[in-house]
Amino acid sequence: MVNMTRVIDWKGKIGYGDIISPICYAYNEADIRKEEVVLNFYFDHPRGTKFKDSDAETINDRVDYINRNTVDSNHKVIVNQIYDTKLDCNHTNYSDKPLSYHNLRFSNETWKGNGNHIAVISSITNKKKFSEYAKGKMWKDPLSNKWEEYVKTLSDDHSVKLIDYETSISEASDIIASSKIVIGYHGSAMWLARWLSAPMIIYSDKSITKEVFPWCIHNPINVDLEKQKDMSLYLLKYHRRELKKYVESLHRI
Repeated sequence: MVNMTRVIDWKGKIGYGDIISPICYAYNEADIRKEEVVLNFYFDHPRGTKFKDSDAETINDRVDYINRNTVDSNHKVIVNQIYDTKLDCNHTNYSDKPLSYHNLRFSNETWKGNGNHIAVISSITNKKKFSEYAKGKMWKDPLSNKWEEYVKTLSDDHSVKLIDYETSISEASDIIASSKIVIGYHGSAMWLARWLSAPMIIYSDKSITKEVFPWCIHNPINVDLEKQKDMSLYLLKYHRRELKKYVESLHRI
């Protein structure tokens, strides 16, 4: 039998989605294709670069963390990070179909909900808003410039812990894993919440959010903590079953 290797090249970017998505996809592909997968991240920055000086760690540290803590495959997955190299495309050997499951895989340490707080992932401290660097993505964060007021109102009735890009990935994971529910927008550490299988509420202006984060409660007017947490967890059970069928029933060549 000939041993096959699938090679995926990925343009390294700054967001959690651009870390978690390709890593989870690579592990899913290894199980689906029953072969070794090599994932190469290409970063145009040098080793040790932080996006913001105030960030707790580099983007590359976060790649290592996600890779180290993702549920392993039955087949070998190798994740490489290549520096000072620009990839001319966004990725190779990558398909986002089906949108809900192609890159859905979980952390070894998942959500437990044993804390008394709500985790909120806002864009309050983001270096740049979508309106500044990607106006076409403004739909991802309809509460931009409104998060401070939202958090203040939420804090009247609940204990709130904030997460942003400056929060270390290990601390953010701990806050999410112990939270009652996670609230945020379509991006940033909501990808961590997805990876950690946490119940979630997401605000965005497009229905695609329900495909990318399939068990989220989308755009509720008010937070009904227990009801929305239970509904999100109920949806998660369904999508876990569908993910299992997706990974086990396919074998693409």
